[in-house]
Amino acid sequence: MLLRILMKHAPRWKKLDFTFSNPETIALLDAVRGRLDSLELLKISGSPEIIADMPWSATPCRIFADAPKLRSVDVSLGAFTLELPFGQLKSFNDHWRGARAREMSIPEGISKYLQEMGQVEEYKLHGRELENVTPMMDDIRLPFLRALYAGDPRILRSIIAPKLEEVHVQLFNKEFREANLSALLLQIERSGCALRKITLGDCILVVNEFISILRASPTLEELILTFTGWNARVNSCFLEILPSLRIKVPRLTKLDVIVQQKHKSRSVPSMPFLKDTLIEAVENRRNHQVAGVAKLANVQVWVAVLVELDMVVSPGAGNVERWNRLKEGGMGALFYVTGGKADDECPPHISCMVRVNSDPMSPAYSQRQYV
Repeated sequence: MLLRILMKHAPRWKKLDFTFSNPETIALLDAVRGRLDSLELLKISGSPEIIADMPWSATPCRIFADAPKLRSVDVSLGAFTLELPFGQLKSFNDHWRGARAREMSIPEGISKYLQEMGQVEEYKLHGRELENVTPMMDDIRLPFLRALYAGDPRILRSIIAPKLEEVHVQLFNKEFREANLSALLLQIERSGCALRKITLGDCILVVNEFISILRASPTLEELILTFTGWNARVNSCFLEILPSLRIKVPRLTKLDVIVQQKHKSRSVPSMPFLKDTLIEAVENRRNHQVAGVAKLANVQVWVAVLVELDMVVSPGAGNVERWNRLKEGGMGALFYVTGGKADDECPPHISCMVRVNSDPMSPAYSQRQYV
């Protein structure tokens, strides 16, 4: 068996990317326990079938508990079923999925390893199926944390990270859409951190809270907003928020707006921010009387909407020309559309199709690039 041969060289392993295909493999791999002297990076996952059948109530797996050089771990099993040297990790990616995420309350495991990760610089918690994360303990201090990926407001409220530079908030479930902004604001204020990059995934843009986040982040350089749906409320909030970029984020250099609509629309979605409001904010970026984003150098709008093939989703010919002038002036401006047909009013030289899938039979992966 190949694995048995490889296991003879376990003391020399530096990187291990392993997927459990059956429970017997776990027992077999136990033979390397205590022999992982050189292991630095571990990526471990289980197939959906084994995750469903795993005896989760059994004693946690200790195969990787003693690996003195281990610094980076990526787990797709449910981390507290593994004993790991959390105190020495620099990067930890914890991905929950399947019935395990839906059925169990997990704060005990997450709280435990968070308290042990005193050296961690990057922490990612994924799990769109996480539903039962009950309130966690407050004041979990991660003094060296620089990048945080999370989508549960209870996680955001619990962590204090004075050196935090990047926050990526991905929505776990719909219940958190309105809570994540206030939780993020609390974290920024408690940590006293100087954020450079914020990614907000499908949050409800409560205007006052969003502006407060910008005000609390004067060092912000990158802002990425993603949405899986678009409606009148999002339109209204976004139109109110754009003008606040004038004075709140003087170091902002990059703004991305990404709309990935999941459900097919019978009409072209109304997205007025694609037109005058956003363009005016960019055009006036160096006018200190009305703007405070003089360093803004890159704006990307990516819209994936499911519409009928004869519908046109476009910022309009005149606005495309304005975007193009910004690009000619040095602005990294791009506008992508997936779905619908070309805008006949836009000159061909500023509108072209770009295929983002090697399969030529997949029109859904063709996108129209303006400017």
